[in-house]
Amino acid sequence: MDLNHHAVPETDVYSFTMRGQPWISTQWLAQVLYATAYAVAGWSGPVVLAAGAIAATFALLTKSLIRRLSDSTALVFIAAALALTVPHLLARPHVLAMPVMVVWVSGLIAAADRREAPSFWLLPLMALWANLHGGFVFGLFLIGPIALDAVVGASQTMRKPLVLRWLLFALLALAASCATPYGCNALLASRKILELGSALPLIMEWKPTEFGDLGAFEICLLLGIGLALLRGITLPPTRILLLLGLLHMALAQGRAVAILALLAPLVLAAPLTGQIGGRASFKRRDAGAWRAVHQHRAGHDVGNGGLCPGASLRAARPQRAGRGRG
Repeated sequence: MDLNHHAVPETDVYSFTMRGQPWISTQWLAQVLYATAYAVAGWSGPVVLAAGAIAATFALLTKSLIRRLSDSTALVFIAAALALTVPHLLARPHVLAMPVMVVWVSGLIAAADRREAPSFWLLPLMALWANLHGGFVFGLFLIGPIALDAVVGASQTMRKPLVLRWLLFALLALAASCATPYGCNALLASRKILELGSALPLIMEWKPTEFGDLGAFEICLLLGIGLALLRGITLPPTRILLLLGLLHMALAQGRAVAILALLAPLVLAAPLTGQIGGRASFKRRDAGAWRAVHQHRAGHDVGNGGLCPGASLRAARPQRAGRGRG
């Protein structure tokens, strides 16, 4: 962003080999904020601004988790997220986008948990994200799998209208992401990065995660697998796909470890409520809702001569005698 001319860059003026070639900055707003902070307080300005964004990110993540999980369980997730994100907590544009990402994904997941479409109040966040950092494309992509989770868990009669509502939200989110000085061209910036091909892993943060030395990521991953095996934790198939997708990204690109650390707890919170560390006020309500979803799906599949692979044995157990049948 050229503050002197009040214009965003459209040609490359920084590199030697590509000088004068078409180029856009998808993080122009973050650059303006950092530049303004520097003008006001010197080098302390960007540091304070980044620290504020980091604090807001973890505050928002904590607020979202403690709605469903006990304080101790939420603390474990927050501690793990902090340990995994520390190498990425720098005064760079992606840090300013992190609180937006947490609120965006939290809103999508909450809507999926309620088997509803997301609120349109999330759309301005997408417009903000699109001007802060190019990672907004990932936020758009997440609409698809989270919508699938909502639709699969909904009753048969609600699936079609729910699909239409999620589709409308996705189209509006796509339109909101074009609310940048570059219009829809901001969406193409990610494609240009991916077109670097074999040169991409030469960039340090785009390298695959290495396990040559024992680190925080390996420790958290092993502890998570051990806990899941020990406690017999079960997840709906769609949440498993979401979790595996985030894990694949973290293994393929070191920079995505922070995304896994911040978003995996949001994906896991609702399914874990009735299994481990659920807040007392949510255990009966949310566990009952998830059990009802599993029972509906199991009953529907058995009625068609099949089995529901995503339903746990506990979720599909028969009701006690004397209770009305649904």
